[in-house]
Amino acid sequence: MMGTRWAYYRHPQYLWTHTLRRMLKDTLPSSDGTVIDAPCGDGIITYWLGRSFPSLSFELYDRSAASVARVTQLQPWLPRVEVGDIRDVSATAGDSIWLLINSLYLLPDIDSLVDRLHPRMKHVLAVFPYTDHANYHAYFKRHPTEQNVNAMTHAQTLSFMADHDYDLVEVSDATYVPFHRLAMGPIHVVTARLFNIVDTCLSRHLPPCYWIARFIRR
Repeated sequence: MMGTRWAYYRHPQYLWTHTLRRMLKDTLPSSDGTVIDAPCGDGIITYWLGRSFPSLSFELYDRSAASVARVTQLQPWLPRVEVGDIRDVSATAGDSIWLLINSLYLLPDIDSLVDRLHPRMKHVLAVFPYTDHANYHAYFKRHPTEQNVNAMTHAQTLSFMADHDYDLVEVSDATYVPFHRLAMGPIHVVTARLFNIVDTCLSRHLPPCYWIARFIRR
């Protein structure tokens, strides 16, 4: 595991998890203990949350077979990791928790998606980029073939969630130092931890480029 575990210290996901862990703890009294990470990507967030909450049931879905294969390899304890579109996730009525990590803006037809999942997802723990931040524009300049088809401002996102019967419970700003790319290779875990410590100290003096929010269904 040591040869691959370094990946789970990646910026900024590792740092986001500190806030998401606290938010998840606050949702548990009124949830059914099921956490749906969709789309899950490489599953970094769920890795850390699963270590903190081993009694919860995690379900991960992503349409990328490569992502799912990696998650399955590195997180063999997960009971359910599937290749599948987020629109295939069961919408059976319940009080589940939806991890929506930096992905809402890239999904098409989000109005129908959120409405369909509303009966199941009582809580939404989400990470959003500030679309007016320089890092946001720099990323898409470096990756011109990618796009966020439903990009919204902070205010527009809150309005969108309210229109779909989700009330904001709490919100926290987050940022990171761009040198995180230096920690993307197979480096020692201790070095990866050091990058996160330095990042935490320096990012306090930078304008936030992400915001993390907790919503609850009405």
